[in-house]
Amino acid sequence: MKVVDASLGLTVWAVCGLLLGSPQAQAAPVVAAPPISMPAGQTGSPMEVKLAQGRAAIAKRDFARADALFKEAMGLDRKSPLPLLSLAESARVRNEPAVAKQRLGEALALTPRHPPTLRAWALWHFAHAEYPKAVEFWQAALAADPSYAAVLVDLGDYHFNINDKPEIAGEFYLRALAIDPKLAGAQYAMGMVMLRSGKLDDAFKRFGESARLSPGNALPLAAMAQVHVLQKDNTRALTMYEQALGAQPDYYAARLSKADILLAGGKTQLALAEYGKVAKGFPKVAAAHLGAGMAAQQLGQNEAALRSYQAAIALQPDNVLALNNAAWIAAEGAGVADGGLAWARKAAALAPQEPRVQGTLAWVLHKRGETGPAIQSLELLMKGAGREFAEPHYLLGRMLADKGDTARAMAELREALRINPNFGQAADAAARLRKLEKS
Repeated sequence: MKVVDASLGLTVWAVCGLLLGSPQAQAAPVVAAPPISMPAGQTGSPMEVKLAQGRAAIAKRDFARADALFKEAMGLDRKSPLPLLSLAESARVRNEPAVAKQRLGEALALTPRHPPTLRAWALWHFAHAEYPKAVEFWQAALAADPSYAAVLVDLGDYHFNINDKPEIAGEFYLRALAIDPKLAGAQYAMGMVMLRSGKLDDAFKRFGESARLSPGNALPLAAMAQVHVLQKDNTRALTMYEQALGAQPDYYAARLSKADILLAGGKTQLALAEYGKVAKGFPKVAAAHLGAGMAAQQLGQNEAALRSYQAAIALQPDNVLALNNAAWIAAEGAGVADGGLAWARKAAALAPQEPRVQGTLAWVLHKRGETGPAIQSLELLMKGAGREFAEPHYLLGRMLADKGDTARAMAELREALRINPNFGQAADAAARLRKLEKS
């Protein structure tokens, strides 16, 4: 039986360029491998001009030019660690961790108490899940400069994401905002803390302030949309997601959330188009293929749906929804060799407490001609949580009708409609019940 997951995940604060040291400091949730700190210069010196040009080159993926500019900057000021930090970031972006670590070591040897260098090492250790070392370097950076707000945000992110202690994270974010209330990332992070504690209005205000401070940043706009979703106001949520996508069209998390709302609201063709955009632009995002499969299945495009589910399974072999839904389509005659049995069995093993998934396995067995065992499994399911869901009763009713047990079949179909008059197959259940009553 098709199961829909409409959960909304959290996304990453959109860092302004590559600078974690900029006013748009990163906030919760953090990226898996955060950029190395490359503080922007404030004096407009020749060295800092070269650094700015190098950062622009990195943004264009022109690493050879970027490194050349950073080395020129190094020649202009041999005492500054900033060119070394910039070279480290260039190496990180092009996935050369050994070079990045070497440059970081050179920067630390040059200026052992330089706060941005200490922070860069903290972020390095954080990216490698060496959390105690990361905290040690963050604390050293704060000891060197207690007003270093970006480090306070980093520590907040650590407690929010790694320690799962939003209340402690909030204390760090508030300390950062006391130093600089214009930190858009910290405002966003406090919104996440408020969201976690269920204070939706406060969260919305924080996200709104973050959006005001970082115009063109899609993330706080999407977070405001998420608040509207939690408030059951999908109309406003859609508007906010569209604003987020207007600011950043390739922000696929917002597009997926928009598609989820469209699908839940019955705008299936529009949802399919949105899922398709993500699947095409980001083919390794399993959720896009899963969503496209669900939308196509609802439109009766089972062959396309099956292809999408198979793509999702290839990316996430343990995706219960994709396995379950692919098995259902296969059982309905999609030309799969085993009729979807392998998918159904794996989904059932992964979700033993989900009656609808167990019901799909029973249905696959029934379609393979193993109706007796299928009915037995559903009857066993009815002795537990399965009796509270419409779908298992519907499936059992269909199986009993196929066996010629009309009285029991009608009872099960009636029970399915009583439990949930609007479940996915309610119209079919009602039509079958009418037909049986006339027979």
